[in-house]
Amino acid sequence: MTTLRLPLAETRARRRPWVTNRTIRRVTADAHAMLALGLVLTAMLVAAVGQRDDVGRVAGISIEFLAAQLLAAAVGPHLRPTLTQRTVISFVRFTLAILYVAVVTSLVRTGEYRPTAALFIPIVALAAAQGNRHALLV
Repeated sequence: MTTLRLPLAETRARRRPWVTNRTIRRVTADAHAMLALGLVLTAMLVAAVGQRDDVGRVAGISIEFLAAQLLAAAVGPHLRPTLTQRTVISFVRFTLAILYVAVVTSLVRTGEYRPTAALFIPIVALAAAQGNRHALLV
């Protein structure tokens, strides 16, 4: 029998830290985090186009909301929540999204025209897609 020997690399291929890869995968797989990213981008675009004085406030609130949702997505699984705790966390995240859209709508509106009021629809749609319990809570 003949043995074939292949030379191995003397040094290992350099890899990224496993925390970074796992965290990015966890955040991109989280529906609430992706919803938050879409809401923030849309709200910032509407605020920038509208040329309002409250763009700085909208940006500050948007950064805080996005940071809270991303933090919950990255840290949440490490807490190993029970079913009741997962329901509460999900309800709080939906509440944050609804409050964010309500505050941004009040800051960006001009008279009776509220261009960001349509952002409530994706929140309700996500709640309905996640099941009866979430839809009833929202």
